[in-house]
Amino acid sequence: MLANTSAYAGVNLSYKWLSLRYSTAVPGTRLDQKTQLKYTSLSFTFGTRRWRFRPFYERYNGLLIPGDVPRSYEPFKNIRFTGFGSDFYWYANPKRYSLRAARSMSEAQLKRAGSLFAIVTPMWQQINWQQPNPDFITDEETYKLLASNPSWISVTAQVGYGYNFSLANGKWIVSPIVAAGGGFLKETYHIRHKIQGISLAQALISGGYNGRKYYCYLSGSWSIQQSRLLTRKMERLNTRVSLTAGYRFGDLKKKILGLL
Repeated sequence: MLANTSAYAGVNLSYKWLSLRYSTAVPGTRLDQKTQLKYTSLSFTFGTRRWRFRPFYERYNGLLIPGDVPRSYEPFKNIRFTGFGSDFYWYANPKRYSLRAARSMSEAQLKRAGSLFAIVTPMWQQINWQQPNPDFITDEETYKLLASNPSWISVTAQVGYGYNFSLANGKWIVSPIVAAGGGFLKETYHIRHKIQGISLAQALISGGYNGRKYYCYLSGSWSIQQSRLLTRKMERLNTRVSLTAGYRFGDLKKKILGLL
């Protein structure tokens, strides 16, 4: 099953600890042009340079099932995937390595540096099929799994390394990041089912110009997670490529509402 992915364009406005983002799909780039499906994502990030805390929530209302003909899809509208949890980050070398420079060019990295890091993620997820139909999912085991509206909790841990290659006193930067790890998954409704293992890996890279006023960078990411839910192997794959260009404004002379 696939999300109805597309190219998108948007605007991001950031000031100190507040960041607002709005984006919309580019017309003509969806996998299935005839189908409108909804994806909701919400997250916040808090912490220090060494420790970071990111609670998140996500929901897919509907997915696509690939058809027998290439680039043909069957909309699966009455199924909903919901998940919420939190990422806990720890960085070993926050004094020399800038995560802000690596991920969003929001800080200068004057000299090249790297850092080990760790991520721990507890998460709850659920599949809800509102109107199960055996004619739609013909495989019996898969039908039983989805029709049971399963929910599960998981805890994963990853260890990784990030490095910022800094050139021309920080004006140009290339930042690869890799991480891998594992964890466990437990289905919540069926107590008799065993705890299942999880393996996961991710890779990110970004690079571009990080000037005093202007910045522009290209970034890409890939992640995979594999486990087993009841009777079926479960795999989740995400890929993303983006191009960002921005301009930095100066600080305001007075605080906004006494907070910013």
